[in-house]
Amino acid sequence: MSASTMLHHVLEVVLTAEAAHKESGIDVLIAFFKEGGTFMLINIFWLACAVAVVIERVITLMFRYNLNAPPFMEQVTKLVLTGNVDRAVKLCGAAPNAPLAKVIRSGLTRANRGESEVAKSIEEAILENTPHISTRIQWLWSLANIATLFGL
Repeated sequence: MSASTMLHHVLEVVLTAEAAHKESGIDVLIAFFKEGGTFMLINIFWLACAVAVVIERVITLMFRYNLNAPPFMEQVTKLVLTGNVDRAVKLCGAAPNAPLAKVIRSGLTRANRGESEVAKSIEEAILENTPHISTRIQWLWSLANIATLFGL
C-alpha cells in the first residue's frame, strides 16, 4: 500500500467518522464490521474465545477458590500461637477448594516433623496448586497473537 493510498484511506476514515458522529453508535459499529469483512468476523471469534477464558478465570478465582486471606491467616496464626494446631488444620479443611488453605494445611499437618519437612511440604503443595490457578492464562497470549496476525 503506497503512502498516498494510505493517506487517502485515513482521510476517508476520518471523514466517515465525522459523518458517523451524527449517526447512532450501533450504525457506525455495523458499518465498521461490514467494512472489515471476513477477517473482522474471524477476529470477533478470537475475541469471544479470549472473553470466555477471562470470564472462566474470574469465576474460578473469585468464587471457586475465593478465600478472604487476611482474616483466615489471622485466625490460623492465633490458633498456632496458642498451640491449637489441630483446630488450625480443621479451619483449613473448612475451605477445601481454596489453594491457600491447602498450602497452609499441608504445612500444619507436618508441623511436628521439623522446619525442613514443613518447608518441603509447603513447596510441594504450592507446586501442586499453581497449575490449577494459572490454567488457561497462556491461552490469552496465544489468542492475542492469533488475532493480531489475522488482523494484519
